[in-house]
Amino acid sequence: MSDQIISLRTESVEAQKMRFDLAKFKLISTAILGSIAVGAGSTAGTEKFPYVMGLVPLVCIYIDLIADSKQIQILVIGSFLKNQKSGIFVEYEKFCSDLRSKKNVFIDSYAFYFSTIFLCITIFIFGLGQLVFMKNVDISVVLINILSGFIGFCLSIIIKRHSKIRTQLLE
Repeated sequence: MSDQIISLRTESVEAQKMRFDLAKFKLISTAILGSIAVGAGSTAGTEKFPYVMGLVPLVCIYIDLIADSKQIQILVIGSFLKNQKSGIFVEYEKFCSDLRSKKNVFIDSYAFYFSTIFLCITIFIFGLGQLVFMKNVDISVVLINILSGFIGFCLSIIIKRHSKIRTQLLE
């Protein structure tokens, strides 16, 4: 087996590891931003920064874009390896390609996508709830929550569609 093929396979594995690291980073960063926004802390007098909640959808979209580019990198390497003449990695990539064409068994992309959708909808509804049910609310905070949730939702759908198109081009 050639060193170049092994090198490509190693690059693919490293890209997958980075995707998992990005998933962990997404979870941690959204939790930190959310806790800063609501003022969660060790003392009762912790200051709140409600504008920070509007950053959550943007951070999610940014991380999703990086993860999507890593997914495309993995698929490009897999597509290249699949088209080689022989070898265990070639057989493995053909097997994975057959699985992807029959049924989407690789669900990590869905985890990125649906977690962003969930957070965006939650922030949007939270903003609407503040607007409808709370008195003496800072309208700029409410608008930031509503707009960031809505924009994040729309961008997430657009990213998913473009990702699907790019993925189909590789198979």
